[in-house]
Amino acid sequence: MQEELAELSDALVGQGDAPEEAGDLLFSAVNLLRKLGMDAESALNAACRKFISRIQKMETYAKQAGKNWKNCRQGSKIGFGTGRKCVKKLKKACIVRKSRV
Repeated sequence: MQEELAELSDALVGQGDAPEEAGDLLFSAVNLLRKLGMDAESALNAACRKFISRIQKMETYAKQAGKNWKNCRQGSKIGFGTGRKCVKKLKKACIVRKSRV
């Protein structure tokens, strides 16, 4: 997988076919999961559920913090970044906002 990731990185800077290399990386990831006895589709579905849950939390916390999530692009426009860090910062901002009220 490291080799495929390196090839994708090279392709992204113009040294190859990025979509083809991305496909190779995905194929390698699926094959690795298969060798580990895991179902790739189940793993992907679980990751999607986690992502959706995280976004829903960010939407909720943004609203509680008085921010309009619809106008934000991945949380960056409200200065909270993305992913778990964003969820934590938004939650903290909500707690701070509530304590000021």
